[in-house]
Amino acid sequence: METCTSGSGLGPGRQCPGPHHHLGAAYVLLTEAREGYAYRLRAIGHLFEAEDESQEWPDLHAAIRAARKAYQSDGTMPDWAALERRMREVRSGE
Repeated sequence: METCTSGSGLGPGRQCPGPHHHLGAAYVLLTEAREGYAYRLRAIGHLFEAEDESQEWPDLHAAIRAARKAYQSDGTMPDWAALERRMREVRSGE
């Protein structure tokens, strides 16, 4: 586990559980953003953190990066089911 630098509430120096933590946070924030809450930038930040922390797994990293870029450029919601499948593949390979 790496130290979480996102300011996501884990606190300074706390160990980050990995990209799934940030994907989950982004999912919650983007779901709330669709309902009018102003969390878009925080959600993009979590997608970026998930992207950064997934560099060890190239396929997952590419999927998260593509999802972040699509949402950031035109508001396309990430394909959460596809990202979940990629996370399961990573977890089953560990």
